[in-house]
Amino acid sequence: MAKIDNPEYMEPKNQELFKQLGIDSLIYPELLAAKDIINGLKMSWVRQRWDVQDGALVMLGIKLRKTCEILDKPLRDISGPDDPYHVVAIKRKNETIIPGGNETLQQEDLAYFMTTKEYIPYIRKLTGKEHYVDVKNVMVMGGGRTAVRAVKTMPEYMNVKIIEANEQRCDRLNELLDDDRALIIHGDGRDVSLLQEEGIRSTQAFVALTG
Repeated sequence: MAKIDNPEYMEPKNQELFKQLGIDSLIYPELLAAKDIINGLKMSWVRQRWDVQDGALVMLGIKLRKTCEILDKPLRDISGPDDPYHVVAIKRKNETIIPGGNETLQQEDLAYFMTTKEYIPYIRKLTGKEHYVDVKNVMVMGGGRTAVRAVKTMPEYMNVKIIEANEQRCDRLNELLDDDRALIIHGDGRDVSLLQEEGIRSTQAFVALTG
């Protein structure tokens, strides 16, 4: 296994070289972070998401509120063999519970659901998260490599603004993101008046990526 810092190493044409060096797996931290950011933006109602077995299964960590339909019911009654999901763990305050059939889901629990991609909308309805808005307007604080990687992989329907304090980096961002994927703003992302001027009130997601 090797940690890399150059996205070119991830290209298929370079994989054979690494195999010859005895390296089976490459880790590119900025790419992993970008994927987590995109997952969070596309599913703002989910706290955590993991794709298991190359996406064959999906585990979703969801904070349960009073709108959840399955609170205070034994898991044996709501998550049986014929149901398309399984509650694999519950985080309740500082305690992590591996639940049995008599366990119940309670308000403010962070519950982990194992399911398949096709049933994600079903889990969203079941947990009462349908009222969460879909993210379209995104503001990114900091224009480093993780920000660039994330913006390049964002869905086309998302509008992105990057606030970067370094003027030279702003010029570089305009070169790296020359396909109009993002509006680059030179300024301090901690400046409240700047954030208001750039539309923070109509922004559904704020991604902080500074040191």
